[in-house]
Amino acid sequence: MSRLVLLFLILYSITPVSADTASSNLDPSAMKIVTKAMEAYKAIRSYSAIVDSSGTKADVAWQKPDKFRINITYGQTGSQNPIAAANSDGTTYSKITRLDQKHYYKQAAGPDTVSSALRDLGLFQFSSLGILEQLPRALTTIVNQQTGPTRLATLRVDPDGQEDGVPVDVVVASQVIKNQTNEFTVTYTISIGKSDGLIRKVITEAKRTDSGAPANAHPYHLEETVRNVHTADSLPASTFAFTPSDTLTLGTAEQLAKIVADSQRYWDDRLVVGAKPFAFTSTDLDGNAVGLDQYAGKVLILDFWATWCGPCVGEMPNVIDAYNKHHSEGLEVLGISLDSDKSVLLKFIKEKNVPYRQSYDGKGWNSSIPQLYKVHAIPFMLLIGKDGRIAAVNSRGPLLEPAVGKALAAQ
Repeated sequence: MSRLVLLFLILYSITPVSADTASSNLDPSAMKIVTKAMEAYKAIRSYSAIVDSSGTKADVAWQKPDKFRINITYGQTGSQNPIAAANSDGTTYSKITRLDQKHYYKQAAGPDTVSSALRDLGLFQFSSLGILEQLPRALTTIVNQQTGPTRLATLRVDPDGQEDGVPVDVVVASQVIKNQTNEFTVTYTISIGKSDGLIRKVITEAKRTDSGAPANAHPYHLEETVRNVHTADSLPASTFAFTPSDTLTLGTAEQLAKIVADSQRYWDDRLVVGAKPFAFTSTDLDGNAVGLDQYAGKVLILDFWATWCGPCVGEMPNVIDAYNKHHSEGLEVLGISLDSDKSVLLKFIKEKNVPYRQSYDGKGWNSSIPQLYKVHAIPFMLLIGKDGRIAAVNSRGPLLEPAVGKALAAQ
């Protein structure tokens, strides 16, 4: 699950939109629904739910002021041990980090425990979650945009529907956003429970809408569903108890410090333009050996991704387009899959007509190549030139085509 998501780059690299244009289509009934939902979240004492964001699943429970349980799994691992977890019973804060699947860590709970959990698990990616004092980002985005530097272009109520067996009001909010070079339209479709005012689904879409947008530009699309929503005055104490699996041992403060330092980097610092990529030996989905030497003299994209990563799936049509356009000129692509379920990966590749090879060992974040390259966030790409050296680092979206063209033109 990427910490550098294209959508967030769009949202946080903006210039104001004209207030006259932006505020011309605001439906008061839609804002009334959003405001009611905000008040509902503020009033909750305890909450539990299962949240699924393109295959990244969060099993969440929290109770004000300081108790919570968050278990994160990826892809088809929902019935297995969590890949990341954070628990606080109000006295002790326990956690499993995605970067260390051998240890769990404990420390005294304190005033910064909630913010630590949000940071440790990267929960900002779930726009529907309100964790303790934090309100759902899907709602605060709408409310803040009424008075902040950007304003909603439209806000309307769609026909009523149902999600998870619950009657919902569907609010659609669209915003025109500009960064330094491009214009985007970002649309949020939010399903909110009629009776309780709580979110059941959020669909986020972003698409370039400026005059320079390529004809084949692919929109960003991310769906987030919220199931088994329960609220109460309080939850049983056992809800917040932390019981590590037999495969985990208690880690030391020194080990945790190293994990924290590693988490500040998204990939190995040595992966820079002009450097040589790290040699590796892996296998593809047919069991054949894969290595960089097989691509000598070619321009190669190493695409670190997974089927459960929404931004990766959103980026894939861009990679496929580049491959189809330039393969005859010497461009190759090697997908570095962080999936753990081969059948899911094979089905995805068949359905999406992915034309290039995939390196796969079924170990998820612990796969050999991501570990070697110290990749801590996906999607991530390396472009390797004909000379076998790195030509571009993480040139995604509109940056990919010119980077590929430059590498192919190099002698």
